Amino acid sequence: MELNEDPFYLALLLLSFSRQRPVTFWGLHRLHLQTDLRHSLTTFFTLLIPILALLALGSGMYWALGWPLEPQPALLRFMEARDSKTLAPFLFYALIIAPAWEELFFRGTLFPWLSSRLPVTQAHWLSALAFGAVHLHGPTFIPLTCLGAVLVGLYRNSQSLIPSFLLHSLFNANTCILLLLARPPLPP
Repeated sequence: MELNEDPFYLALLLLSFSRQRPVTFWGLHRLHLQTDLRHSLTTFFTLLIPILALLALGSGMYWALGWPLEPQPALLRFMEARDSKTLAPFLFYALIIAPAWEELFFRGTLFPWLSSRLPVTQAHWLSALAFGAVHLHGPTFIPLTCLGAVLVGLYRNSQSLIPSFLLHSLFNANTCILLLLARPPLPP
């Protein structure tokens, strides 16, 4: 696989410039789980309504402009899943794998790399914009960019990826619950 085909290799390359052990670089060596969980929950409940409002606004703009409001293909498969054997892999990915990978890359690697080359505010927003853009879904671009900015803020304040990972997982869990509640019932 070539370097430009997989962002994992890019993350490793960017991390290698830090000359620190990954556990130290990402703040995973310190464990303040109770404090991290409290900060993550507080931020989640503060952020939930504004993010949902931005999502409604973005979807409304798409609808008003006549643009297609199609969910991402993975979300369609998730909403069609009806048994635990099918739902479990989606949930594991959404609640553990995606938050871990995205936090390691966007907050733990891209942001520090950018902030070593640009003013911190620019690095903060560029990494947030990249996070919003990578999801490749127009109606969620603005809410996910704002979420990305909050996640960078948590990382900057705590100097650890643990609070941003916890918030990211909570956000994805909320999204999964809303999607499961919104799916149509099975036909009789």
